[in-house]
Amino acid sequence: MCIRDRLTILMAESKTYQRQEYVFLAKVSEKLERYHEMISFVQSFLEKGYDLDVDERTILATAYKNAVGNRRAELRVLNAIEQKEQRKGNEQHVKCIKSYKDTIEKELKEHCDQILELIDKHLVNASKDIE
Repeated sequence: MCIRDRLTILMAESKTYQRQEYVFLAKVSEKLERYHEMISFVQSFLEKGYDLDVDERTILATAYKNAVGNRRAELRVLNAIEQKEQRKGNEQHVKCIKSYKDTIEKELKEHCDQILELIDKHLVNASKDIE
């Protein structure tokens, strides 16, 4: 069984997890540097409601910071490769790289949209309830 299959099973089983278990799984995902999975667990514990404590806010920030940071680093590498290929005059490679960049930019936008939605949907409403 591949890792992705195990994650799918874990996520399916996680429907019955409590908030603390999601937080634990998010921390484990961070140690494994599997930030896309960390985001899934963060979303799950946010959907359980309640205010975030300091640890949970740190987990949320870490998950998105690293997911977004990785995509930005990937774009920087692709920009360097694209410039190199342009200097060589290899337009076919430039075209491939631009397509690859588009994919990564879409992922980056998805992560940004996700965090903004989580903030609006779960965090802002929770903070208004406190006031």
